[in-house]
Amino acid sequence: MKSFLIILIFIMVTPLQASFNTLLEEFLAKNIDLKNRAVDVDLAKLQYQSLLIMKGLQLNFLGSRDDNQLDTASIISPTKSKNTIYSLGISKSFFSGTTLALSNGLINIDRSAVLSGSPVLINEFSQEVKLTQKLGKNFLGRIEKSGLEQGEQNISLQKIAKSEYQDQKVQEFYSKYLQVLQNSENTMLQEKAYKRAVARTKLVKRKWKDGLAEKVEVLQAHNAQMTQKEQLQTFKMNTSATVAELESMLHRSIKIKEINVIDLEHHKVPSLPTGTLEGSSAFQKIEKQLALDKLKLTQSSYGIRPDVEFSASYKTNSYQADRFDAISNGYLGKGQRDLQVAISVTSQWDFAAEKNSLAQQQIAKQKSEYALSKISKNFSFQVDSFKREFKLLKNNIALAKERLVISKRVLQEYTRLYRVGKSDLDQLIRAEESLITTEKSLLNYYISYEQKTVSLASLYGHVVEYLQRRVFKKGAAIEKHN
Repeated sequence: MKSFLIILIFIMVTPLQASFNTLLEEFLAKNIDLKNRAVDVDLAKLQYQSLLIMKGLQLNFLGSRDDNQLDTASIISPTKSKNTIYSLGISKSFFSGTTLALSNGLINIDRSAVLSGSPVLINEFSQEVKLTQKLGKNFLGRIEKSGLEQGEQNISLQKIAKSEYQDQKVQEFYSKYLQVLQNSENTMLQEKAYKRAVARTKLVKRKWKDGLAEKVEVLQAHNAQMTQKEQLQTFKMNTSATVAELESMLHRSIKIKEINVIDLEHHKVPSLPTGTLEGSSAFQKIEKQLALDKLKLTQSSYGIRPDVEFSASYKTNSYQADRFDAISNGYLGKGQRDLQVAISVTSQWDFAAEKNSLAQQQIAKQKSEYALSKISKNFSFQVDSFKREFKLLKNNIALAKERLVISKRVLQEYTRLYRVGKSDLDQLIRAEESLITTEKSLLNYYISYEQKTVSLASLYGHVVEYLQRRVFKKGAAIEKHN
């Protein structure tokens, strides 16, 4: 028995997947707007990586040759010489505002004596280690650290923005889908109405030929038939237009058989989505933006301070006729030394530009605070408003279903009475119009209910999750249960 039930459920559920669920997955995978928005997350990650790369290890090399044969008036300092210079350095910057550098220099000097003309060969090797530390405005690298934090926050912000945008686009896609469904349903309902009008015209013509109806009744029936045909053509045009809009979102042609149909008498409205304010992507986005604005404000406040830099260097060198002797006697810890310690201070006169930037960041932060306060205060009111609307819609759907049953019975009864000459054509046509109005009203209520459920899911921030959890089929949509 259990095996039979499992097979039955499989048969019932599997075809359902081939409808809106399939289109939704295709939309998520292929829509170009979604792909384009996803690139912003990759861009934010690359921007963050660029901050890290800037602090990477740097290698500097210089090689030069100077053959100077210019005359000079000075006997003491002749200019004629041939110099070969090599310089190799390595440096590393840290997010603490510290830079550590090590440099090596080798100079080969070939200087001819002015009086004797005999060459003089001198080699100098020098080595220096230097430490610089940012103080003041960028005290211990706090500006760079803030930039790093902003990069991390921006990645999170872009991920949330991507999720929010995805929900918005899926909501738009589902809205277009519902428009196609509504126009398609109206077209089918109108086709039925037109067929009834054709049958009614034939009935009136037969009665006229039998002398049981007036010529004006034939004209009246024919006119009603033409009106129904006109309405049918209008709905076909509307369906074609909305299908084209849906195709532009899937980037392919769509066949009308890919769209669900609704059984007006047996369709069941979906269960309502649930959620919290904190789970809303709109709330999370503003909250993350506020955190980012606070970081930017703090960083701007650092600007109203002078630039202070401390530096310390230790250098050794050695002059020798032999190159290798110069190297072996000139590295750190040997040879002659030069120890320097310095501090530099650079300051703006009034920090006008920095104060202006700070004021702008204060306003940006204040706007984010207002936005967060607004969404927090309005959230519960919006949820309550949705619940009231759903309650009214459910009542209207129940009433419209009752009216649909009654309208069908009334039309059947008036058709029977007209056949036997106990009612006039006006009553029959009005019964037909009442049925059409009731069908369209009930369809509109269903569509409105669907649209509002997705709007509520959007408020909670999980449109995609809500729609993926549902399984759509002809006539209804059911919920998946894990």
